Amino acid sequence: MSRKWEAREAGREVARNTIKKLKTPPNFFLLFSTIHYKDHGGFEEFLKGVWDILPDYTSLIGGTITGFINSKGCFTRGATAFAVSYENMDFAIGYGKNTKRRPFSSGKKCASTINEALKNSKYQNKVLLNFISGGQYPKLPIFGITRVIKGNIVPKLWDLLFHTSEITMQKGVGRESEVILGLRRELNDYYFIGGGSNDDNNYLYNYQFYNKKLLRNSVVALGLATDRDILLEGGYGLNRTGKKLKITKKGWKSYIIKELDATPATDQYLDAVGWPRDLLDARINHKTPFFPFGAIDDEGILHPYPVGIFLGDYLVFSHNVVSDEIELLDTSGKKLIGAIDDTIDLMEIKNPLFGYSISCCARLETLGKNINFTQNKMKEIFGDNFVVLYTMGENRGKPGEKVQQLQETFNLLSIS
Repeated sequence: MSRKWEAREAGREVARNTIKKLKTPPNFFLLFSTIHYKDHGGFEEFLKGVWDILPDYTSLIGGTITGFINSKGCFTRGATAFAVSYENMDFAIGYGKNTKRRPFSSGKKCASTINEALKNSKYQNKVLLNFISGGQYPKLPIFGITRVIKGNIVPKLWDLLFHTSEITMQKGVGRESEVILGLRRELNDYYFIGGGSNDDNNYLYNYQFYNKKLLRNSVVALGLATDRDILLEGGYGLNRTGKKLKITKKGWKSYIIKELDATPATDQYLDAVGWPRDLLDARINHKTPFFPFGAIDDEGILHPYPVGIFLGDYLVFSHNVVSDEIELLDTSGKKLIGAIDDTIDLMEIKNPLFGYSISCCARLETLGKNINFTQNKMKEIFGDNFVVLYTMGENRGKPGEKVQQLQETFNLLSIS
């Protein structure tokens, strides 16, 4: 890791500190950073610093995150990297652009590159580490950067404005679930674990790294085929309250919910949570993750949906809704911590080489200093060889199964 402030120096240090622990050059390099280097030299300089140290042939993917945990602690400023060198493994990287404009196509393009490179691998255990550009608040005409718009001056235009923002400016929801469909189309026999790139929970900027390229609105991924055992599980930190509502009117691609129980959706949400309307302000995105709605899909999987934007009477969810009925969820620190134990208990990890975790940035913000529990558990199992990344939205899936786009979960990959 590096905690240096200046971008190029941080890039050099994180690369140097990572590969010096390897006996042979790295097969691949996973690189993650908080957003602050945008204003301390820029991410072009950050990547140049990394490549000042890395061998030119190294495969690299990564991007910006809200925070991370490694064996040295939990951090919301800095950079962390993870490198592997191992003989009995084939690997390939890929990327796809325009994830908000053409999500399925971008995922398919990324996966096709990896599938072509690894289709003849003799190793049967395969995993895809993916990283997708997360949502960004749109900047709508007249209204500016949009988190909360009170009143319904032009309610019939919201669908059009939101669609236009996604297509022309690529601002709005991340459309990660649609990207994943494209990835899965090509890579059905892979384990999947991934997340959405983010900034410091303000949802204004995010970046993806692909070798020496700095990308936006893209998906990057690393495919591995190995002789090692792969374990993958995840857990929630949410409670079901029993407060259920019917979705009686949807908007653009089921990301916008207009009515619940034939009543304006915003009114129903505020009534369910017990909030007055004056609580809707510019920091609303830091509050709604603790009271998301949730829906059960046709496979019985719970999907949490934090409200990202309030458009007058309408709600914009972070992911497209998979059901016509939703239920209010809530959480607690105890429940969030318990999700880690639940996940580890399911896995029965033995002789692990490393652990790679994707967790929701809302968990980091909620737990505060109690996030150290996560570090202690990971260090107990994996020693120094682990990383936990706090992202915006998570995805997880086992070979042959549907890959779930999730929220507010703890997901853990172990290779033994």
